[in-house]
Amino acid sequence: MIGSWSRQAARDIEAAAKWIDELSPDDTLILDIRFNSGGDERLARKIAGRFVERSVVYAGHLNRD
Repeated sequence: MIGSWSRQAARDIEAAAKWIDELSPDDTLILDIRFNSGGDERLARKIAGRFVERSVVYAGHLNRD
């Protein structure tokens, strides 16, 4: 279970990423992150990146002075 995308969960996230990499294209995976409390976006991208074949814009940030 990935309860957050925090640095403390990094080991679990890395293990989940490896497990996802071993799935065959015919396997079904339901990823329920409703109760995930957030955290490091880079760790979330590590998992999300397993489901796309090329770079995808998923967010935009606007900084104001």
